[in-house]
Formats: sequence, structure tokens, C-alpha cells
Amino acid sequence: MIPPEQELDDSAQRSPPPPDRDLFGHTPRNRPDWSHRRGEPRFLALAWTVFLLLSTLAAFATVGTGGAGNVDAYRPAARGLLVTVAVGVALLWPMMRLAQAVPLGGLRGCAIATMRDLVVILVPMQAVIWPQALLARWPLVAVSAIAACFAVWAILIGGVLTLCLAVGGRLAGNGWRWWAMLGVAFIVNVVPAIGAAWSSVAPPARHRGLWMMASPMTAVVELTQDRAWRGRSLEVDGTHWRAIVVVGGFAAAAWVPLVAAALARRPSTG
Repeated sequence: MIPPEQELDDSAQRSPPPPDRDLFGHTPRNRPDWSHRRGEPRFLALAWTVFLLLSTLAAFATVGTGGAGNVDAYRPAARGLLVTVAVGVALLWPMMRLAQAVPLGGLRGCAIATMRDLVVILVPMQAVIWPQALLARWPLVAVSAIAACFAVWAILIGGVLTLCLAVGGRLAGNGWRWWAMLGVAFIVNVVPAIGAAWSSVAPPARHRGLWMMASPMTAVVELTQDRAWRGRSLEVDGTHWRAIVVVGGFAAAAWVPLVAAALARRPSTG
């Protein structure tokens, strides 16, 4: 005779696993679980929109009622807003994506997931940048440089993030996530840190703008620096545009194999 405890264990082993539910308690339709949703930017879209909204509200709050309508009072707030957005692109987005499950499909799946992330990030971000031409009364060419700088840096970081996900997804454990995040932080901070240390010893006035453009955070500070003594609120020169083109070249080089992998057809299993 089988003991009751063993019968309970056997029935528990034979019982089907509980249904997979999402955050709202919904079960997938016509699918066994939610694994097909890996890499979808739905939560990122919500989090990024809330982040931009709170950053904008905080920027306006720093102006106060006394500075309402005063351009000189609003420009520092606009500069702080753009720096906050740069931090979100360069650090918070990779941190959030690396904390999630790796998208399915190898390099192709990671590339497609990052492309979706870029659409979610770039479109609202441009909607925050371009109104500053009216609110802060910055020259249109300067706002164009800021928008282009954000775009190329986001694309470059997306390419690095895709490679990290594709390679790290094949490794055991989660230690690779820490190294990947350190690598992204190194890319967006090392050159400005070296430039700042070198400037403290022997200030290279001719090359300051170049190393400042080597990170999205410092690039925003450089592009939005007040140059009222020259009769302009902002001034963008050839050094800034050359730096943006260089970063765009690195971004294009990183994405050529990724786009090829995303457009490649899956091998037939039949």
C-alpha cells in the first residue's frame, strides 16, 4: 500500500505548472508563457515617458514663479534638463536593459529589440530637445547640434548594448551584466575624465571642446554653455560638428553587422 505522503508527492509532480501571468495577472493567448515578450519595449516606453515628464517638471520647478518668462532664468534649467536626459540615455537605459531577460533569437533578436528601444527613446527625447529653441531661445543650429549629438550617442550605446546582450546571453550566471554595465560606463566617461585631469595640469584651450564632446553628459554642457560675451546664447563651431560626425561614424561601424544580422533570414528548419 502506497503511503498518503507519497501519493501527494506523485500528484504534485503530475499536476501542470501554474499559468504564466504578467504584471496585471493576465495569461498569454494561444501561447504557453510570456517568453515571446522578451525584449519588447513596453515597460521601457512607460518608464522613459515618466522619466522625461518628471525631469521636465523638475526643471520648471527650479525656475520658480519669479523666473517665469525670463529666458536668463530658464536657460540653466533647460541645461540641467538636457543633462538629466543624457544621463538617462547613457546610464539608466543600459542599466535597465541589462537587468532584464536577454531577448530571444541571439544576435538578431538582440538587434531587433535594441532597434525598438531606440525608437522608444529617440522620439520622445527629440520632443524634449526641439522646443528649447523657443523656450530657451537658443539658435536653431545649436539645437540641431544637440539633437544630433543625442541621436548618435544613443545609437552608439545601443550598438554596444546589443553586443553585450548577444555575447552575455550565452554565458552562465549574471556576472557578465556587471561587466557590461561597467564597460558602457567606461565608454561614456573615460575620455572626459582623462581630459579633465589633463586640463588641470596643462589646460589645452584649443582641444577642450573636443574632449568635452566625448561623452553625452559633458557634450550637453559644452553645447549649451552660455557664450553671452560673444553676443550669442550658444555657439556651435566646426569642432563640435566634427566630434558629432566621429561619434556617428563609430555608431555606424557598430551597427553594420547588427543590421545585417537583423535583416538576415532565419535558417529554415525544414
